[in-house]
This record gives sequence, structure tokens and C-alpha cells, in this order.
Amino acid sequence: MVLIHGLGADHSMWDCRIRKYPEMVKKLVIVDSFSSIGGYAMRFNSKLALILTKLFSKAALIKLINSAYRGRGEEMQKIREYFREQILAQEMNKIIQVREEVNRFDVLHELVTVRAPTLVLACDHHGRMAIKMAKETAKHIKNARFEVLKVGEDPSNMMAPELFDCRVTEFIKR
Repeated sequence: MVLIHGLGADHSMWDCRIRKYPEMVKKLVIVDSFSSIGGYAMRFNSKLALILTKLFSKAALIKLINSAYRGRGEEMQKIREYFREQILAQEMNKIIQVREEVNRFDVLHELVTVRAPTLVLACDHHGRMAIKMAKETAKHIKNARFEVLKVGEDPSNMMAPELFDCRVTEFIKR
């Protein structure tokens, strides 16, 4: 089984394990992800994200993340800390390169090659656009099941770990 958290953000996983060795993939779970940036609103948001990434310092990016994941709970604190560590560990030019690559990413036309049973998860609190992108991904995979996690947000494995684990475990057992 291959679990991909953020197909768009980590398409090396797509290249190496799914496209090149499809016979090795028995089940596939795609979470909080997308397969292409299509439509005016999505393209606008992706370009805006790149501009802001280029303009902001690491400290400003961390503040932006903190405002997106506000809350007092221990899990919220863990998520803020996780993203803070990720931002601080990378050079700014690398963060910009990743954003540029995410904006170019498009494997929608290749999803028809996936033969493994696939679970595509999206979170209800991540927004209509994220749900639409995940649904589009599922639509292009022959054996895909699409599901929206209630009370979840990206990254769903951290925001709703019990629900996430339950859905993935149920899928694996089938």
C-alpha cells in the first residue's frame, strides 16, 4: 500500500511508486491532495500563494500558518510547531521552488493508469475548493472511493487522527 499525503506537493512519490511500478501498489490512499490546478479560482489562488511566498520572510510565513491553525488545543499547537519546523529547516529559495512546482503540477490525465483500489480523502473544513480538487482526482481513478472526513482539516492525519486512522484502516481491511 502507498499512502500519499499531498500528491501535488510530493509528486516524486507519484513518479517513483505509482507510475513506474503500478504492479507493486496493491492499495492507494491519497489524502488532502490534488492532481491538477484547474479553473480560474484555483489558478488565481496558486499564483497568489507563490507571490506571497516570494514576498514573505520565514517569520511571516510562520505567522500566516499560525493564523490558519489557531486554537488552544494541544493538537493545534503540535501542528503549528510541525509547520514552523518545516519552514525553518528549508532555505527560502527551496520553499519558493516547491511552490512553483506545486503550481505546475498536473497528473490528472495520468490517473487513468492507476488500477489499485484507491481511497481519496478530503477534509470538510479545508474548503470547497480542496474538496472539489480531491473529488476530481477520485473521478479520474477507476477503482477510487471518495470520502470527506467530517471535522477534519489539512493535514487530516494530525487534525483528526482518530477519524483518519479509522477510515484508512477500514479501507485497508477491505
